[in-house]
Amino acid sequence: MFWNKSNKKEREYKTELCPYYLGANSCVNGESCEFAHGGHELRDKK
Repeated sequence: MFWNKSNKKEREYKTELCPYYLGANSCVNGESCEFAHGGHELRDKK
């Protein structure tokens, strides 16, 4: 399979905690943020 940028983004979606959310408990990207806003949103990396 050919891995392009969108495949990488999909594989890494919500696999790390959001640095903005961790620092201020808020994020300007809200629900569209590609990072997790807590352990309940974290996914395993593929």
